[in-house]
Amino acid sequence: MSFSPEWKRAFAIFRELYGYEKYDIIPRSDFMKIVSDSKEWLSIEASNNYHNHIKSPEWRIKRKNVLERDGYTCQSCSLAANEVHHLSYDTMGTCNEESDCVSLCHECHMKQHNKRLT
Repeated sequence: MSFSPEWKRAFAIFRELYGYEKYDIIPRSDFMKIVSDSKEWLSIEASNNYHNHIKSPEWRIKRKNVLERDGYTCQSCSLAANEVHHLSYDTMGTCNEESDCVSLCHECHMKQHNKRLT
């Protein structure tokens, strides 16, 4: 099993906070707490990265390009679109980001996010 560099970094941070050296055997209860804290930290870090990206000038240009590409038309219901939705977040911040986005009206955008939550 391999872990991403971000996961390894988060786990190392919380292992150190709990007072364990690199090769210490960690009791299961502490291990589960470290895993839980690491997951929460990674979630917060990802959320911060997303919000910083959405505020960037690069995103504003990509957003405008997606809306123009789709003719400012919601790709779900064909009403006027004023929002852009990432189909996945894997391409966020890359040169392929625009191809992984669609224009949506506010209502359809909320429906897309509600689908992910259920």
